[in-house]
Amino acid sequence: MEQYDYEKLAARLKTRGFLPHIAETKEDLQAMILELAGEGSVGFGGSSGIASLNVYETLKEQGNKVFWHWSSGDKADAHKQSMEADAYLCTANALTLDGEIVEIEGTGNRLGALLFGPQKIIVVAAENKLAADVDSGIAQIKKNVCPGNARRLKKNTPCALKGECMNCISQDSMCRVTAVFSQPPRHVKEFHVILLKDRLGL
Repeated sequence: MEQYDYEKLAARLKTRGFLPHIAETKEDLQAMILELAGEGSVGFGGSSGIASLNVYETLKEQGNKVFWHWSSGDKADAHKQSMEADAYLCTANALTLDGEIVEIEGTGNRLGALLFGPQKIIVVAAENKLAADVDSGIAQIKKNVCPGNARRLKKNTPCALKGECMNCISQDSMCRVTAVFSQPPRHVKEFHVILLKDRLGL
């Protein structure tokens, strides 16, 4: 297993204007998310890793308003409410060792929220999402994340069938939009990045 210098990565994130945190364990990660969310409303991006932490259920139980299209009968309304929440929680598809966040989207709800949604952003970057650079991050996402999500969503894409990206142009494509966050968007007041020293999600 590759060893990463999390303190150096946190310093690079800070230089770029992000607010870095380091979580040693998933329990630490859960506690950090709950603390950063506070008592406000929270929108969620789709993430099997976030789902495994049960923070949606915990926030709901403690009285926060939470919006997640995975837990709503009206996905379009959940997307809209997430854009207007006090905070938005999601995972990074990839994080470079120079501190850039890479996201690839099919629907675009997560990118919409990150680009011009809530003024508090909480992004989780697990060990398995770290990549040497942007190109490596994109390749890693297309190898691991997109095929796995395509299968989970039962999409009719080459990556769902063959397990690898074929650069398809199709109705079900998982890779319609790619964004690189070199710095937080100007409207975001707090862009938190939590580095997890463990694997999480795809």
